[in-house]
Amino acid sequence: MLCLARDAGSHTAFTQAGVFLVNVLAAEHAHLARHFVTRGGERVATSEFEPREKGLPGLHEAAARVACSTYDILAGGDHSIIVGLVEDTHIGDRPPLAYCDRTFTRPVPVPAATTTGVMP
Repeated sequence: MLCLARDAGSHTAFTQAGVFLVNVLAAEHAHLARHFVTRGGERVATSEFEPREKGLPGLHEAAARVACSTYDILAGGDHSIIVGLVEDTHIGDRPPLAYCDRTFTRPVPVPAATTTGVMP
């Protein structure tokens, strides 16, 4: 699922393309995340993207990529909710980028709980 502001410059491209690729940025790609939240300007042509799954623009070093065909487009206030049918995926070896409390970070694995094998 992709939620896109109706006044975004790329809205028409996404709602008419019929396919899209979600790139899960890796932890070292905060600069790309900042680039894409800035309004105006060319997005893909000025970035580090190249044809990947289904020929769609993807980041070679992404933590993951998910190629979708558009299944439905729903109204969501001032956004369009683009629902995709997953057709192809790629899982990389880099940890994903996360955004929390207005800062970029990376997920930290939680240690497995130790158990004694005794049921409470």
